[in-house]
Amino acid sequence: MTTSTDSPQVNWADIAVISVLVGLFACAVGGTPVLMGVLLRQENQTASFIGLSAAMTPLGLITAAFITPRIAQRMGAVTTALSCALLGAALLLSMAAIPDSHFWLVARFAWGMAISGFYVVNKAWLAELTPASSRGRVIGIYSTVLAAGFSMGPASLAAVNFAPFASLGILAGALVVCAVTLLAWQHRAPSFRGKERVSVLSFIPCAPVLLLASAAFGVFDHVTLGFLPAYGAGHGVSLTQMGVAVAALNVGNVLLQTPIGWLADRFPRERILIGCALLTAIGALALPYAIGSWLLMPFLFVWGALAYGVATVAVALLGDHFQGGALLAGSAALTMAGGLGGIAGPPMVGAAIDVFGWRALPVSLCAAFLLLGIAVFFAGVVRPGSSKENLNPSRS
Repeated sequence: MTTSTDSPQVNWADIAVISVLVGLFACAVGGTPVLMGVLLRQENQTASFIGLSAAMTPLGLITAAFITPRIAQRMGAVTTALSCALLGAALLLSMAAIPDSHFWLVARFAWGMAISGFYVVNKAWLAELTPASSRGRVIGIYSTVLAAGFSMGPASLAAVNFAPFASLGILAGALVVCAVTLLAWQHRAPSFRGKERVSVLSFIPCAPVLLLASAAFGVFDHVTLGFLPAYGAGHGVSLTQMGVAVAALNVGNVLLQTPIGWLADRFPRERILIGCALLTAIGALALPYAIGSWLLMPFLFVWGALAYGVATVAVALLGDHFQGGALLAGSAALTMAGGLGGIAGPPMVGAAIDVFGWRALPVSLCAAFLLLGIAVFFAGVVRPGSSKENLNPSRS
């Protein structure tokens, strides 16, 4: 059991603000790639160019993960997060003002850096402000709001029929509201300024299994979005039905993260992480049997939530073991690992599908989460000797 009767209480007002901030940001983040894909197809761009354009965002995300902790510790977390929100809004408006697909390549790279900077600070705030006894439940609620924000982005664009100016204006407006909310709350936010500086590279060997958890979810997220509709079509399911199926996958993310977080507060979090990983692996092998049957929607509802639960519990474990500068570096490292999983996963799974056929999709996802479960069981989530007290800082 991880709870304690004398643990400090959760400040729900602060948690609500952090969740609202990430929900607004996720609305813009979830809508942008969908909008860009629609606009580039309307311009008759090649699939290769559309893929290159999509890759700019995760490349920016990974790049920023290395520098965000240092910036936040020098400028303060509020200034960093506020700058990222306003930069994101400015980039979206610039893409509306300059409808040039080649300019969008550069803008989407910078957009990825803004995304990364905001998420790194936001997740670190959440872990810093949440008592250990309630951390799983709180991060579950946070993950629910995050997933709901991702869903709201594309839905808001559909309401204006993906009109470029209106769509980019809506997404930029969400970020401006995020910035205004942050300004109103800034006096309560941890600054991380002046704390021990820990680089992302020095953090990596301290918690490689946590990074593997984030990478595994990155693989799952991007592979299912990229291949699940085609996988279903290959098994005789219509694209319309598979569109609803992908929505069911995300609804599970929205509704079941709080129960998973509650379990992570009641039982050892490493066991919950192992459980989510192994059940996701088993679910991958069950996919061929669920596809095309009445079980598909409820199956995807639960399967997606279990995979997302891996990321939820990983953030809770990060807060359990690290604080201050190490927590900020760890948040950046998790963001980077998720981005790497999102970049590397789809090409690797796609190559496996080309060689072995569609059966490679469930087998690949099973292998990723089975590896994670085995790693947690045998190695734990943090390297022995690495903790919030003795992680060597860099004061440069």
